[in-house]
Amino acid sequence: MASWCYRLNQYPIEKLVQNIFKYSGVLIRNPERISDAFIHKSVLNENPDYTGSYERLEFLGDAVLELVISDYLYNDFGIEDEGELTIKRSVIVRQSTLSNISENMNLEEFVVTGSGVNVLSGKERKSILADVFESLCGYIFLIEGYDQVKKFVLNCLKNEIHNLNSYNNFKDPKSLLQEKLQKIGEALPIYNTIKIISDDDDMIFETKVYVKDKLLACGKGKRKIFAEQKAAEIALNIVGRS
Repeated sequence: MASWCYRLNQYPIEKLVQNIFKYSGVLIRNPERISDAFIHKSVLNENPDYTGSYERLEFLGDAVLELVISDYLYNDFGIEDEGELTIKRSVIVRQSTLSNISENMNLEEFVVTGSGVNVLSGKERKSILADVFESLCGYIFLIEGYDQVKKFVLNCLKNEIHNLNSYNNFKDPKSLLQEKLQKIGEALPIYNTIKIISDDDDMIFETKVYVKDKLLACGKGKRKIFAEQKAAEIALNIVGRS
């Protein structure tokens, strides 16, 4: 029997609930369908009994996550304009941050994938773990309500929120790159983003960042903002070495 099928049948829900409670302080009282938040779409190609992946919950969780952080920033940073609040929010919900939180909760142990996807060491690991964090947010909101998902999000992201007091920490890579280029007398960066289809039929974004007509760097991500941030991060390293 394939390993993915075994994992579907023996889903360790109690351990998952314990991990979430230990890390976030949120007890999921209705975990009966929580496995829906961990089923990667690659399973659907191998098991016709499963008709849905975590992507719908991820869609919901993405919106909920943005709402919780926006709500927090709006109330705690009352003197700042929408531009500064947007920068802070983009720093808090970076893909790398969300995937690291999933790792800290050992969520990769519970992700169910098809035989061709390795969430433990594959190239898509970070992206999948970030997606799973968002799908879990969607599940908690749907089943436990807004107050519980708010508690979950703010507790999980408390270190990133605390670090907003550091000047450089709340600036996203795009802002830092622009400041760096201005400091050395260069033109402002220009971002060109397109949608492309990956080998496994996922829609991803590819961003190229230019200074004048010179290509500095290229980044990819499941969202436009992730692709732009990745391109800016790479460009920052290049500019820093020059």
